Amino acid sequence: MEDETSRTTNVSGSAPVSGSTPLTESLDSTPEVEQHPVIVKRKAIEPRSAAWPHYDKLIEDGINKAKCKYCDGSVAGVLESDDWQKVRNMVIFLKRFYDLTEKVSGSLYVTSNGHFEDIVELHNHLRECMEDDDPSLAKMGEKMKEKFVKYWGAPEKMNKVLFIASILDPRNKLEYVGDALEDMFGDEKGSEIKDKVVT
Repeated sequence: MEDETSRTTNVSGSAPVSGSTPLTESLDSTPEVEQHPVIVKRKAIEPRSAAWPHYDKLIEDGINKAKCKYCDGSVAGVLESDDWQKVRNMVIFLKRFYDLTEKVSGSLYVTSNGHFEDIVELHNHLRECMEDDDPSLAKMGEKMKEKFVKYWGAPEKMNKVLFIASILDPRNKLEYVGDALEDMFGDEKGSEIKDKVVT
């Protein structure tokens, strides 16, 4: 019983019993562990865009520039106000295609009645872009018009169900389809197609 009391007093802070070490001494006297330097490996930094591997970084007159590896050798620098205006025009131009793609790709609603209307809208948009004052936008409009004509330029190749679905849509009716066909393909061809759809 005396031994248990002495142990209790030892922990409570009185003088240590012979043969025991104070609590603070036992914490400080931990055996030394050999320290090794910690080597931290960093991950390789990947480019922020998939486009950067196509460019070489240049520094001309203290200004960072990029040179395209596959282009004509022209150097791209910091965008100026005219460049930003071209970017804005291009965003407006491409936004129409983005919106149209989302609309046509819809799977939660019927899209067949709107396809012809979308084709007509795209045709008019490309025509407006080709007539624009900005030469880069007009050039882009011409290239896109070539692709448009490849898929939708020959009315004989177009599926007549697109026209019929548009006629059955209560918002459009036959007059809209006839006027749109004449606008897209000219009076003669447009009226010919309209007659085929009606019969």
